[in-house]
Amino acid sequence: MNAAAPKEWHILYTEPKGEEGVALALSKSGVPVFLPKIKRDRVLRHTRKYKTPKYKTVEAVMFPRYVFAAADRIDLSEVDGVNGVLRRDGKWARISNDVIEDLRVAIDLGLFDSTRDKKAIFKPGQDVVIEEGPFAGLGAKVKKALSGQDAEILVDLLGRSTLVRVDLDLIKAA
Repeated sequence: MNAAAPKEWHILYTEPKGEEGVALALSKSGVPVFLPKIKRDRVLRHTRKYKTPKYKTVEAVMFPRYVFAAADRIDLSEVDGVNGVLRRDGKWARISNDVIEDLRVAIDLGLFDSTRDKKAIFKPGQDVVIEEGPFAGLGAKVKKALSGQDAEILVDLLGRSTLVRVDLDLIKAA
């Protein structure tokens, strides 16, 4: 922790979807702010051909409608987009900088992320089973995991290995 770090933080309650605007306005005013964000998978579309939906990893606000700010000199409740400041016993609730720093570290480590870590799962030569599609139930061997959401697998069809490109959502480890 450096010497310039604030000692205490306050929790601001914002208008719906107003966290980004409040954080930007306060930071432009020189107020230290913290808007924790996490990564999660969002469904892009469902396909008729396969039951498994397509996903995209997006960054989302960890605590919707809440922003952490470290300022005692200004009235935080007067900032545009702020509906109020969280209170305890009639006074603004305070959170120590240690708690905020611990939260930052946990977020940086991805402890709160809710993504499907597909890319690291399959390695070349690994045996897999196809779960959906025309080859459902067949065993295969991973030839190469491609960038993004696909892999090249070798499927035994009619006595010979055939190279097939599949979505990582359609296969699982054998």
